[in-house]
Amino acid sequence: MLKDVVMEVQNTNGNTNRIKLLIFQLMKQLGYVLMFFLFLLVLTFLLRHSVPAIGNVYYSFQCQVLNNRLTRFLNISIAKPNEWCPKCEFNFTDDVSQHKKAYYLEGIQPQKNNQRLNRLYTKGVLKKLESNNYFYIRDLNYSYPYLLPEAQKFIFNLCKMYSDSCANNHLDYVPITITSITRTIESVERLKMNNRNAISESAHLRGKTFDISYTAFGCNTKQFKMLSDILVQCRRENQCFVKYETNGCLHITVN
Repeated sequence: MLKDVVMEVQNTNGNTNRIKLLIFQLMKQLGYVLMFFLFLLVLTFLLRHSVPAIGNVYYSFQCQVLNNRLTRFLNISIAKPNEWCPKCEFNFTDDVSQHKKAYYLEGIQPQKNNQRLNRLYTKGVLKKLESNNYFYIRDLNYSYPYLLPEAQKFIFNLCKMYSDSCANNHLDYVPITITSITRTIESVERLKMNNRNAISESAHLRGKTFDISYTAFGCNTKQFKMLSDILVQCRRENQCFVKYETNGCLHITVN
C-alpha cells in the first residue's frame, strides 16, 4: 500500500515537471517571436527615416506578410483585394479589345525570346526600366524590363504626379511595385503552363503594357487611393487603358 502511494506521488511530480518544462519552452518560443517582431519594428523605423524609399517598400512588405499570415492561420484578412481598391472594379474595366487599340498600330511585334528583345533595346527601339526611388521592379519570372519610350515616359510622369500628391497631403511616398512588363512568345508559353488565365495574344507582348501591384501597398491604403485617383484621371484623358485584376494587380497599357 505504501509503495503504491509513493509511486503515485512520483508520477504526479513527474507530470508536474513535464508541464513546467512545456510552459517554459512555450514562453521561450514566445520570447523569440516577440524579439523578432521588435527587431523588425526597429529595422523599419531606421529604414524609413534613413532611406525613405527602401523603408516604405519594406514597411509595405511587412503589412503584406502580416496579412498573409493572419489569412493562413486565423482565416481572417486585414485587407481583401476589393478593400485595397474598393472602386477599382468599377473604375478600371478596360477589356482586351480596348487595350488592343493602344498597341495594334504602335506596339512592337511579338518577339520570340529575350535575345530578340535585347536586340530591339540595342537598336534603341525599347528602353530599359530599372528600380529607383519612385518605383520598384519585382523579380520578373515571365517578362523583361523593356518598354517603348512613350510607355517609359508615362511611368515616370505617373510617379511624378503620385509623388506630388503624397507631398501635398504630407504622406510618405511609397514606391510603386511593378510586377510584369514585356513578355516574349516563349515566356507567355511558360506562363500559360502555370496560369490558366494567361492568353497567347497578351498585351505584354507589345512593349506598351505593365502591371502594378496594389497589394504591395500593404497598410498604405491612403497612398494607393491617391495613385488610383491619378490613374482614373489618366484614363479620362485617354492616356492609358487600365484593367483591375483580382490577382492583386492593375493591368495598364499606355495609349
